[in-house]
Amino acid sequence: MLESNRKRALVTTAAIATALCSLALAGCVDGAFPGATPTSSPAATTSPAPTPSATTTPSPSAAPTATSAPAEPIGIGCDALLPPEAVYDLGMNLLAAGSAAPEAGSPSEAAVDSGGVACLLVHESSDSRVVVAASSPGSEAVAAAKAAAGAPFDLGRPGVEGFARDGVVEAFVGEYRVSAESSFFGPDALGQILAVALDALG
Repeated sequence: MLESNRKRALVTTAAIATALCSLALAGCVDGAFPGATPTSSPAATTSPAPTPSATTTPSPSAAPTATSAPAEPIGIGCDALLPPEAVYDLGMNLLAAGSAAPEAGSPSEAAVDSGGVACLLVHESSDSRVVVAASSPGSEAVAAAKAAAGAPFDLGRPGVEGFARDGVVEAFVGEYRVSAESSFFGPDALGQILAVALDALG
């Protein structure tokens, strides 16, 4: 009887101890991390794709344009352009009379305007005038003057382009424009007078 009561007491004690231990473990687990909440891993962020930088296409450079030669002073006066001795040797009864006053719109006016000279020859008997002009007006002006110079006229000099129209004979050689104007002399006589000026220009 006594032995039976002892076993019953041991079983009861063991059950109580087991229950206490279970309660103690539950308290340890729940109190180990009070208020702890599961954390989520940070969401992956995507970097914006790089925007391609704008590139500027260089504009093509303008094609070089041809430049025309400018007008230049002729650099000589009437005494050098029409030496009195050379004028006398023409045998046309002409006298060198210095600078001329060109008529408006004439080749001699264009010559003076572009830095050239206009020189006067006077016929002794009739007092008729011959105006001889020379200039270096630039390539564009030379081309324009040739286009308006009249019909081709052979001056008998290699490398010289001659043209004639009423009362005017013109010669073009290199950068020079040379003209002779007269209402008294014809193209052949004016061509001979031009030869004196062309010789002076070399």
